[in-house]
Amino acid sequence: MEKHKGFHFISPKCIIPLLLASFLWIIVILSNPNFHVQLISSSSNHNDTSTVPYQSPRCNIDIAPFYIYDLPDQFNAARLRRCHYLHPHMEMCGFVANRGLGQPIPQRPSWYVTSEAMSELLFHARAETHPCRVYDPHIARIFYIPFYTGQYVSSVKEENNLTRRDATGVELAAYLSKFPSFHRQGGLDHFLIMGSRTWEGLRSENLTGTDFGTNRILRLPEFSNLTILTVDSDLYVKQPVQMGIPYPSYFHPSTSDEMVSWQETVRHMKRTHLFSYIGGVRPWSMSADIRSKLLKLCKSSDHCAVIECEKGTVCYEPNKIMDLMTQSHFCLQPSGDSPTRRAVFDSALAGCIPVFFSKDTAYNQYPWYLPKHPDDWSVFIEPDHINQLEKVLKRIPEKKIKQMREVVIEMIPRVTYVHPNASRDEIRFWDVVDVALAELTKQLKLAA
Repeated sequence: MEKHKGFHFISPKCIIPLLLASFLWIIVILSNPNFHVQLISSSSNHNDTSTVPYQSPRCNIDIAPFYIYDLPDQFNAARLRRCHYLHPHMEMCGFVANRGLGQPIPQRPSWYVTSEAMSELLFHARAETHPCRVYDPHIARIFYIPFYTGQYVSSVKEENNLTRRDATGVELAAYLSKFPSFHRQGGLDHFLIMGSRTWEGLRSENLTGTDFGTNRILRLPEFSNLTILTVDSDLYVKQPVQMGIPYPSYFHPSTSDEMVSWQETVRHMKRTHLFSYIGGVRPWSMSADIRSKLLKLCKSSDHCAVIECEKGTVCYEPNKIMDLMTQSHFCLQPSGDSPTRRAVFDSALAGCIPVFFSKDTAYNQYPWYLPKHPDDWSVFIEPDHINQLEKVLKRIPEKKIKQMREVVIEMIPRVTYVHPNASRDEIRFWDVVDVALAELTKQLKLAA
């Protein structure tokens, strides 16, 4: 290419028109409400399902108008009033308080003792005040059935008579079938939340042997086309469609400033442990052997800190859990009673890089919420290579660890359930509910 030998000067007669044109162009650009969003979006490093940090979702663009069914008292409210019977082996009344937030943690505003089973209540409370909610089903494109599926399934799991155990689900299907909107697309534009393992609502009619207290609500023909948003998908069942949403953790901010402040806190924490493990062996679980090996390895290492969980231990104390995770570079995340684990989202909240031993613990469960490339934010160890765990973690350069942690910290808003009473004007990021509604909108557009 020929090089210029000197500067080209603009005639003075042209300067004023050029300045005027430039000024008008700037005015047009700045008056475009989407300009800032477009600029940030073009430089985003998140996955394809990510949203712009610190920018509220736009109704009819990011999120379609959605309608919430008003369910009769018998389906949710009456059950919550009998909170002592929500779980056969656990007292749940304290957890369902405050719309599912649970009890506040002293001296920690916006922090609550939130149960892992409260996603249904938290999603509902947040959706009720969402700006994209509409009250006329004729103009809605998405329909939310705010039934607390997991709470129902848990409360009747010890009922031996299957007809009585399944009765509320059958009644719910009959109630919804009265609405023309329920039949408009055969249920394809409807969703509900399940705050427990989906398989608990997928009992087959042909089941032989022990049913483990499962229910057949999600097998009902009326619900076959629904989208189930669940904390724990059954990856072997294709109908109904299941999509993973995060387990709730303990932090429920009311403002963007609270979120930014917490991210800065974990970004600058002094981390004295290379890795840590919070958990027990659970001899009845599918991962008992892995958990046993991890516990043994951690106890024998000078670079690992451990909280061994037994009934009534500090594993149920949020402050102790978060203290250890915020002091650790890596947090071990073996499967629990099922492939998934609430502690995955506790560790994300703590800025602690998760270490997985099964791809079903997170990678295959939560595609809407996790970064596209697992190596950017987590470590995967094959179960046969657990003995090499410490060597693998020590070989990761400090610069790489810092980069991985930053990706984890950037995830925090997306996997957080915002406080139900938060003002939309004070929240400028997308939380769990926003992401789910946006992804459901995308699905609807693809199906159109």
